[in-house]
Amino acid sequence: MARAYIGASLEDDLRLRGLRDEIYNSIDSPRYYKKKTPHITIIPAFSVDPEYKDRVEELVHSSSLPGTSVRCENLAVWKNINVPRVVMLDVDVNIEDERHIMMSGLREIGVDNIPDPVSPHITLFKKYSTDIETPRQTRKKIQEEIYGRHTFPDTRVLDTFVDFKEEN
Repeated sequence: MARAYIGASLEDDLRLRGLRDEIYNSIDSPRYYKKKTPHITIIPAFSVDPEYKDRVEELVHSSSLPGTSVRCENLAVWKNINVPRVVMLDVDVNIEDERHIMMSGLREIGVDNIPDPVSPHITLFKKYSTDIETPRQTRKKIQEEIYGRHTFPDTRVLDTFVDFKEEN
C-alpha cells in the first residue's frame, strides 16, 4: 500500500515562504519544528493500493479548485497553544464540494480509510516529533506571534496535488 494525501499549492508561494520563515525564526523553531511548503490539505493521509495511483492523480488534477480565492484570517496552532504541533494560517476557502467529489472518487476505487478532514488551513511548519515537549518559552513566542500579527494578504489556489509515499 502507498500513503497519500491530497493538497492545494498556492499562488504567492514566495511571499508565504517568507512569512513562514519570519515566524519560524522569531520563535526559535529549528530545534522543534520542520518547515513545510505552504499548502492547504484537502484530504489527510490515507492508504491506497499502488495500482490506483494514476486514478488518484486523475481525480486530483480534474479539480476545479485552481483559481479559488483563499482569505487568510489569522495565525494559529493545532492542537492547542500548550501542545503546538502545527503552526498554520487559518483560512476561509470553500473546498467542501471538491473535497466531497474527491472522497467519493477515492471510495469508488476502494479507499475506505480516509480520516476526517480538518478545517482548511495553510500549513507553515510542523513538530519534528510529538514525543518532545515544546518548551514554555517557545510556546510563549508562538503565542506572541499569534496575538501580534493581525493581517495576512489573501491568495488563491494555484493547483491541486497528491503526494505519495510507500508504506513500509
